[in-house]
Amino acid sequence: MAVNIPSKSLSTTLREEGNKLFLSVDQNLAPVLQRSRFEQALQKYNQALHTAQDVDESVSAEKNVAVVNAKLAKLVDPMKELQLLMYYLKNASEHFSNSYKLSDGIKSAFWKEQLLSSIRSLLEGIDDIASCLSFQKKMSLFEASVYSLKIPFIRAEFCFKIAEMYFHESVYRVADKDFKNCLSRLGDCYRPLAEIEGTENCHPELLVKVDTLKTDIRYQTCWAESLQALETGDKLYADYYPKDCESSMELAWDILDWYKKAIVLAHELEVEIEAIATSRIGRLFDKVLKLKFKARESFKLAIELALSMQPRSFDNQDWFKESKETLERYQQEQVQQESDVWNKERQKYLVELEEELEELNAKAKISDLDLLKWVYSSHPPKNKGQTLPKKLPSLSQGITAYDKAMKELFKKAVVHYHPDRSEPEVNGKKWKVLCEEICKLFTGRYECFKQPVG
Repeated sequence: MAVNIPSKSLSTTLREEGNKLFLSVDQNLAPVLQRSRFEQALQKYNQALHTAQDVDESVSAEKNVAVVNAKLAKLVDPMKELQLLMYYLKNASEHFSNSYKLSDGIKSAFWKEQLLSSIRSLLEGIDDIASCLSFQKKMSLFEASVYSLKIPFIRAEFCFKIAEMYFHESVYRVADKDFKNCLSRLGDCYRPLAEIEGTENCHPELLVKVDTLKTDIRYQTCWAESLQALETGDKLYADYYPKDCESSMELAWDILDWYKKAIVLAHELEVEIEAIATSRIGRLFDKVLKLKFKARESFKLAIELALSMQPRSFDNQDWFKESKETLERYQQEQVQQESDVWNKERQKYLVELEEELEELNAKAKISDLDLLKWVYSSHPPKNKGQTLPKKLPSLSQGITAYDKAMKELFKKAVVHYHPDRSEPEVNGKKWKVLCEEICKLFTGRYECFKQPVG
């Protein structure tokens, strides 16, 4: 009795013919021949897909079309055939997706895992395929492939990789001070992240990663924008400062606005940039706008911000050194100004004290102990608690003990009559001038006692 063997469907026959062509390709063949046979196999697989009579045949044909497109993508010259490469990659993603979606209830879990592994290999291999291309062209290929996927969880997984790639590129750009492209790359991060957030039943761990990356993007954006503002201010300053032209004064205020923008953007995010921009404002007020009180405020704040970042040290940074040196210069100028004013003012008091000073100069020749007794008696300190001790040093103690005791007395006397403690607002400026002269005399005697006793 004859056995009826079911005939193969046309789709199955075409797939088997495609398989023979596919398997005939080996690494020893020239790339041109490999490509030719894969294209022939692709033609057979496409015909098998169009003639499929059931879902099982469609699933297999879709997978075969995807696999051969992935193989052809590796044989294309990215520099010369970029559009064709993109075509193969998109086709591979689309047909892999179709095969996976149709496989529910048809194929085993193992088969589906193998298919997912093939999809991941395709997308992860784009870096190698496009290694000779610019970053933007490589990303165009990657995005075209990922956005062609119709498998939500895989699409979301690689959308996150796209966002990470853009973010990392922004870091490289800002390191080169290419702020325009840095900010552009940060903006490119948001579409893939939005794709993930719009994915139903997205894995919670991936959503946590998205939130973390979005925080990093916001920080990086503020950082890049603040650096850009600082850089813009510096460039304008470099162009402006050598020119001594009143018509450029308006530009000085524009520069100030750029530095203020850098501070606002960096505030509480990047203290170092905030400190640098603040010191730049100090420099602008000091050298250009000639507003020393404003410059002093800015330089002081810049140093305070730097100190808040301890144990980091900025002693070797030009902006920090400029801040310190300018404040020290201001301090010296202020001391000199105050000294000049006081020296001019004290002249009239010296005239009024002419008699007392003559007597003081005459007493300069008497002994140390007699000098102390006379001064404390004739011009006692205003503070009642500042007096000579009841028991005074005596040579009977021995010369060494006597000198030591006298040295201590003059040390205290200098403190009692020090002009900085004379409180001229209470005791009058005339008393301060007298204290200055007494203190000079006492300091000279004290210096003698500082020398080693021979």
